Amino acid sequence: MAGGAAAELSGVDRLVFAGGRWLLLVVAVALAVPLFLGGGAGPWLPAWLWVAVKTAVLLALVLLVRRRFPTIRADRFTEFAWIVLVPLTIVQALAVALLVLNGGGAG
Repeated sequence: MAGGAAAELSGVDRLVFAGGRWLLLVVAVALAVPLFLGGGAGPWLPAWLWVAVKTAVLLALVLLVRRRFPTIRADRFTEFAWIVLVPLTIVQALAVALLVLNGGGAG
């Protein structure tokens, strides 16, 4: 499995596949900006420029992390997700529910 999904692609097909992967990465980062980073909120610049700046910085950060750390195999990541991430998510949901029930949540 040296090439993954693109192992049998060549020429224009491989180029379109690679371009689609890069486009998906940019779209995911662009969606993260309004969802997690406040969208266009920021001082001194217009909102559209803040979105562009935040998207560029987050994309650079994602690419830096991608280049600095080794790739995790899918089976190892799945095992980590089931053993660590899913229980942490359940604990977090329980903590938020308890906070809201005790009157500490806004709303």
